[in-house]
Amino acid sequence: MALRPAEPVEYWIGASADVSIDRAARIADGWLASPGQTPEMARRQADLYRERCAKHGRTPSAVAIRRDIFVGGSPDAAEAVAGPIVTRGYRGFDPAALVWGSVEQVTEKFRALAAMGYTDVIVRHLIDDQGEVLGSLERLAAVREALRSA
Repeated sequence: MALRPAEPVEYWIGASADVSIDRAARIADGWLASPGQTPEMARRQADLYRERCAKHGRTPSAVAIRRDIFVGGSPDAAEAVAGPIVTRGYRGFDPAALVWGSVEQVTEKFRALAAMGYTDVIVRHLIDDQGEVLGSLERLAAVREALRSA
C-alpha cells in the first residue's frame, strides 16, 4: 500500500549545525531551530537559513523555533514560579534561551523573535505543575492576541 495524504504535507527539518541548516534550506519546506539557542545564536541561524534558502532558490514556508516558557499573571508572579527553575539550570539551557514573564514581557520576547524572521514559536512549559501550566496557557492566549493585533 502506498497511502497518500488528501492534501500536500508540509515538512520541516530541525537543525542547529550549519551543514544541517543548509540541508533544511535545500530540501525542506521549513526549518525548526533548537530550543537552547540564545537570541544571538537564534538570529545568526535564522539569517543563515534564509541565506541558504535564497542560494537554493527556495522560499521557506516556516522559520520556527521552540521556546520553553512560562507566562505569569505579573512579572513578580512569573519570577516566583519560573525563577527558581531557571536558577537551578533548567535542562542546561542558557537562561537567555528561555522565555518567562508577564503577558507583556513574553509578547515582547516573541516580537523580538519575529523581528529576527521567525514565523512560528513552538512552546513547551518550564514547569510541570498542572495548575500553573493551565494558567500560563490561558495567559498565552493573551500573548497570541497581542501579537495578532500588532
